[in-house]
Amino acid sequence: MHRPRWGVALVSVSLVAAAAAVASGGAASAAARGHTAADPAAFASSFEPDDPQPTWTDTVDRDAGGNPRSSGVDGNLVVGMPGSLRSHVIAIAVNTQPNANENGNNLNDGDPATKWLADTPTSWAQYTLDAPATVVKYALTSANDAPERDPRDWTLEGSADGTAWTTVDTRNGVTFDQRFQTRTFDVAAPASFKIYRLNITGHPSGNLTQLADLELADANTTTPPPGDMQSRIGKGPASSPTAKAGVGYSGLKAFQISGRHLAEGRAYSYNKVFDVDLTVTGDTQLSYLVFPEFNR
Repeated sequence: MHRPRWGVALVSVSLVAAAAAVASGGAASAAARGHTAADPAAFASSFEPDDPQPTWTDTVDRDAGGNPRSSGVDGNLVVGMPGSLRSHVIAIAVNTQPNANENGNNLNDGDPATKWLADTPTSWAQYTLDAPATVVKYALTSANDAPERDPRDWTLEGSADGTAWTTVDTRNGVTFDQRFQTRTFDVAAPASFKIYRLNITGHPSGNLTQLADLELADANTTTPPPGDMQSRIGKGPASSPTAKAGVGYSGLKAFQISGRHLAEGRAYSYNKVFDVDLTVTGDTQLSYLVFPEFNR
């Protein structure tokens, strides 16, 4: 996998092999044990529950010396700002989400290509954390279109029980000059809460509000260590101009290969996916359908 330093690569794969023992490349090596009724020497999977399932998940192969066959790749896709609490969000609630593809969960996925859309003049989005935390900064990212829907006025509130709320920050007259623009704000009165709610009270015009991302952060500035490249069953691309979002090609599932390029030069990872127990012949063929999704 070779990506510019600013990017995240998400690749959804449908795999078909005929008498294939191994499929290798810079991003992953994959092979499988399997057959179909029509051809005992063939293997195919769209990763549905009744299809062959990966033997390994997020597993980097190792050489004869036990060293991982990977370099320059970080599997932690969504790093976020220092102290990001994204991974600690255990529940998301919003006052409305009229479009199922533009729901509240998109706020915490770290992907500016997805968004939450609300069809009410005022709206709110609420995060529940796995433990109380003191949020000292937070960030909002503008969505893909319609600047008149950007949040302009809001309050950030904290609560211990979801009933009694304390305002920790208030903003008025905020503007986003670009699409997919992230703006970061310091919390005026930080305190420890388990539940946080963004109350949006105004936008430039109309009765729709949209937001690509809402990120909370505490005072921790420790950089998370790089992780192995991910290779797992996923939902498929988060967005597509010509296909339904969040599904595979021939069903609901897809195989996701994903990671970030950490430095200039070569970056690679050989990930094990399926067990190998098929004979390779001169007629062996491997095919796979790949849909790349690149996120800033």
